[in-house]
Amino acid sequence: MNIAILTMFYSEHDDVCNTHITLFGRTLFTEFSALLYIAIFFNLLTLAFLTHLIIYHINLIRRDMTTFEYIREQQGKKNQLSSIYKRTEVDV
Repeated sequence: MNIAILTMFYSEHDDVCNTHITLFGRTLFTEFSALLYIAIFFNLLTLAFLTHLIIYHINLIRRDMTTFEYIREQQGKKNQLSSIYKRTEVDV
């Protein structure tokens, strides 16, 4: 959403260009481009995190589990693996 607003604001409007030239002596196309690319990067990063979160919750729904049950299952697996490693070290 913010990218669309920035693009609409800066897209080839003579009054915006004239204002920039009056205030700064030049147009701010380079600065605008840098800010636009930074905004795109953070929006894509946010989209990636949200996509991962949605896929995680869809997986939990498919498995008919809550987040708490999933965490306890993962901790149980970790404890089983650590006890297996401890047993093999004692046996050796």
